[in-house]
Amino acid sequence: RALQSSGVGGGMPKDGMSEEDYVIKYVENLLKATETGSTRAQENFPRTLELLVKMQGSKDSKKIWRKWKEGCLLLPASTLIRWLPQLISLFKSCPDSSCLDDVAQVLMLVHNDYPQAMYMSVRVMKHEVPRLWGKISEARAGVHMDHAKLEQFCCALRHLQHPEDQLANLKNLA
Repeated sequence: RALQSSGVGGGMPKDGMSEEDYVIKYVENLLKATETGSTRAQENFPRTLELLVKMQGSKDSKKIWRKWKEGCLLLPASTLIRWLPQLISLFKSCPDSSCLDDVAQVLMLVHNDYPQAMYMSVRVMKHEVPRLWGKISEARAGVHMDHAKLEQFCCALRHLQHPEDQLANLKNLA
């Protein structure tokens, strides 16, 4: 309510704070409330994703993404399961490597604790998977950062999508 009256998403803020500052505060506070178990905050989680996309390209974009990632990594992975399709879509639509890495880390948080949930989300979005792989390939080709977590995520998705490959490797060990 305070965010709406302050102007984010509905005009300019009235107290001199920039829209970016309001977005940062909204993201921080919503994720803190989610961490404490607020059902209402959990239901509003997609709003943070919408704001991340809306604020892309702003002067504080990287700061907003960083705050979002830091807040998400403090959440229990179980709170993010219901939003996996949206997180995967956000991952696919990331315009640059820094946000791609942030979303990948949040997806890995869920994957490490609930690989079946990740599998089901990918299965539901199966027609989208080829574009996801393309985005991952682009990220690996054009990014100059350590992406061990992204590689781990990609390998896990490949194993989930093609379990026969994993079984073949086990058969070769025997």
